[in-house]
Amino acid sequence: MEEENKKEPLWDHNKLQVGNWFSGTKYYRIKEMRDGDKQAVTHCINDNQELKISYSILDEDMHNANVYEKEEKIAITQLVKIFKKAYSTAFTVCFSCKIDDKQIAEKLAGLSQ
Repeated sequence: MEEENKKEPLWDHNKLQVGNWFSGTKYYRIKEMRDGDKQAVTHCINDNQELKISYSILDEDMHNANVYEKEEKIAITQLVKIFKKAYSTAFTVCFSCKIDDKQIAEKLAGLSQ
């Protein structure tokens, strides 16, 4: 069995010092909307915690994978380029396979009443 490739560290752990800053990505799902105080109760997928986030932070500082301006049909090669640039941004993708008439005819021919 082939050994899994271990990811290279992003920084030299020998240089770790008190006061160093780190950043990471977390993903949140809206559980409840509170219009009175303009907050959303969210569930953080990464660490299974609930958090209240103001609408202004959601609007100005976070990406939304479900609200978008347009829908595009693109080739897989173009999609790969988009994935490479997306990094940790949340987004939604819907895959639709190209219909193969020959394959459908074969499947239909194999069916019985």
